[in-house]
Amino acid sequence: MDINQFSERLQSIVMKALQQATTSRHSEITTVHMLYQIFSDDTIDGLFSRINIDKADCLKICADHMKNIGVVD
Repeated sequence: MDINQFSERLQSIVMKALQQATTSRHSEITTVHMLYQIFSDDTIDGLFSRINIDKADCLKICADHMKNIGVVD
């Protein structure tokens, strides 16, 4: 996978997900890191509005899940 072939926006999302994982001391970028960054981007705000989903709720769910990454039951 060559990140240089991604659009600038997608490169930014991937880099923010990497930074978020690194800051949180997670050993890998997970789907939730990516979803959080995609949801944070304003590109899909119209979609959230059209399907009547609260963006803040989605971000909170992702953030809560990321807090549990690496936690073993």
